[in-house]
Amino acid sequence: MLALPDDLESRLAWQEAHPDDIPAARKALESALVFQLKTLAQGLLAYRLLRGHSVSLWNWWHQYLCTLDAVDNRYPTLDAAEFLAFRRRFAQEIALRRVRPLTLAELHEATVRVYGGYARAWEEGRINRQLVTLGSSFRFLNVGAALGRVNRIQHLLGKRRAPLAEGRFLFGRVGPVTAVGKAVVFDFEREFAVSPLLPGRAEAFQDQARVVVRRTILRIEIEKETHKGSRAGLTRTEERLRSRRHLCLIHELQHVSDCDLFGISGGPFPGGMSTWQAAIRQDLCRFAQTPRSLEEFRSAFDEELRDLLAAFVEPWSRLLPKELASAIREKPYSVEEEVEAMLHEGILVVEGAGKVYCPLFERGRIWRLI
Repeated sequence: MLALPDDLESRLAWQEAHPDDIPAARKALESALVFQLKTLAQGLLAYRLLRGHSVSLWNWWHQYLCTLDAVDNRYPTLDAAEFLAFRRRFAQEIALRRVRPLTLAELHEATVRVYGGYARAWEEGRINRQLVTLGSSFRFLNVGAALGRVNRIQHLLGKRRAPLAEGRFLFGRVGPVTAVGKAVVFDFEREFAVSPLLPGRAEAFQDQARVVVRRTILRIEIEKETHKGSRAGLTRTEERLRSRRHLCLIHELQHVSDCDLFGISGGPFPGGMSTWQAAIRQDLCRFAQTPRSLEEFRSAFDEELRDLLAAFVEPWSRLLPKELASAIREKPYSVEEEVEAMLHEGILVVEGAGKVYCPLFERGRIWRLI
């Protein structure tokens, strides 16, 4: 069990006793998780250093970035004075036992403070459910989480030895879209806790029915190209980031099996899509905590989802009913229609200047976590 600083523990306890301020409850949970998961990542790093394992420059750099208040898009280099100072401080913290080395066995048994008590550090689902319920844009990714749950059940049934955590995790803020078909999307805009066991330069990867994109690494690579004066550097950074991120998403989604992506093995295709629609509605509500114009909705969702879904309808159209495949081709996803439906149902409301707002996360509403 990780000990939270008194101020963070007090904030969580206060919100549990007074569950009528969703923005404050969300901020308290995010702060507590950042502290705890960063502590676990540093513990894994300390153990590797003490055991003489090599730690790449990129892995060191990610740990350094997680300590900064502002974003730093510089390419990793040993010439950065602040980075060298961080490494010296970290070594001192280990020597003074302020950073406790953590083994994989200990990580598997570690717990983190959440609302309602504690969760195992590998319980990705429980942690993310609380974040989603409170309208947070933070997400916890535990690589191999699904396999870990199966292993644990088999262990409880006496069919195998106690499993160890893989130790590869990320915690950070994600973009507007968190699902495509049956695939869960972790589009990390910024990372606040990074396991040193993750490949340091992996821009994107796939883990079962989840795809992960790390904008931090994409930005660093783009900044490097710009600094070199390459042709790519003539284009605006944000446009290049959007394009490369889009290509990464499509590439990684192609690794997700057709059954995982559209839920075909678990039932008819429409059932899989309805689950996806529910996830997108959650994303729309989260996005609309700040009043948004229809143009902002289109920019964040329409272009993204239309291209990604279109990329997969054709390869798997033979697995779908002909009428359904044709309908998807002829009528691509429209966020405007989804927003209009949610307005009609009262989930979204229109504010001044014609902007759309989601009132579900307002201060004064009572929140409950299951």
